[in-house]
Amino acid sequence: MQTATLQVRPSALRLVETYPYISRESQPDGSVVIELAVGSQRWLGRLLLRAGDAIDVLSPTEWVDLGKQTAQAVLKRYN
Repeated sequence: MQTATLQVRPSALRLVETYPYISRESQPDGSVVIELAVGSQRWLGRLLLRAGDAIDVLSPTEWVDLGKQTAQAVLKRYN
């Protein structure tokens, strides 16, 4: 199982807090940095879609653009 480090803005906190996380650090701007166990890249992509632009992937670096990639793949299916 991999882990991902996410910066989560307040509007998405309820969404992310429904999952067990490894660590959580509050930030001065009201966001939190959460280390989350990720079962699959596909699962994380769906989580990012639900959150819109309220979650940024900080690591691993290969997943930084996962939200955009997942959104593009979904749009491609419907075009």
